[in-house]
Amino acid sequence: MKILILALMFISNVHAAELAGVTLEDKLSVEGQELVLNGIGIRKVTKFGFPIKVYVGGLYTPNKSKDQDEILKMKGAKKIIMQFVLAVDRDTLLEAFGNSFKGNCVAECEKKSEMFALLKVHIPPVRKGDQMNFIALPDKMIIEVKGANAKRVEMPGAALSTNIIAMFINKVQPPSPELRSGLLGL
Repeated sequence: MKILILALMFISNVHAAELAGVTLEDKLSVEGQELVLNGIGIRKVTKFGFPIKVYVGGLYTPNKSKDQDEILKMKGAKKIIMQFVLAVDRDTLLEAFGNSFKGNCVAECEKKSEMFALLKVHIPPVRKGDQMNFIALPDKMIIEVKGANAKRVEMPGAALSTNIIAMFINKVQPPSPELRSGLLGL
């Protein structure tokens, strides 16, 4: 009987995804809503011909989907987790975010420069082991940074929330095709 109980405890704790040494839970709760891990991917850059791992990303949604448009239209919360496996300075982050944000705008795009200006004020440099989270809610975006430059900031705007999620999963100009594919579970 004890072995059965231990086996059941082990099985119930195995619900997680792992990539490049980073483990993300299969489910989490955001403002009382349960979200599931839609997918996990890695962001790499190439320097001097070598691929370098920057962060492991996870996308949490109310329901799993491989369709970017369906995900963007889903009601309720969504969350992007970026677990950094490399330190990145603020200017480098802003350049990468700026390219993806502007190239993947899907909501109120005539205001994308103003939206990005609001966002970039709150992006700090990150160290290896830091985590940056984007929590998209129907009426606001929450940025959480865990680590040396910890912060939590709320910014109003449904369009901003939608555009932040789009910058990671839209096919036009994602941070990397490999990351997008992982987040969509492809």
